[in-house]
Amino acid sequence: DGNLLNDQDEDGLTNGEEIDLGTEVNNADSDGDGVPDGVEVGEDVTDPIDTDGDGIINALDDDDDGDTMPPLLCEYCV
Repeated sequence: DGNLLNDQDEDGLTNGEEIDLGTEVNNADSDGDGVPDGVEVGEDVTDPIDTDGDGIINALDDDDDGDTMPPLLCEYCV
């Protein structure tokens, strides 16, 4: 789907936002941690969440809290 306003993978981000952020347009969970990209980016796509401050936004960081452990069960699992 080439329409930048659509949300092809239904993760809460438009295709255009995903391209800008570097997340995967066809994968609702780009980093494979069980949390949809839209949740991990947060409400402001111009200032995506980077919980551990490592320069990798949560949506692309499979260890977004910096504890070296994968995320445990969550209410947002995809």
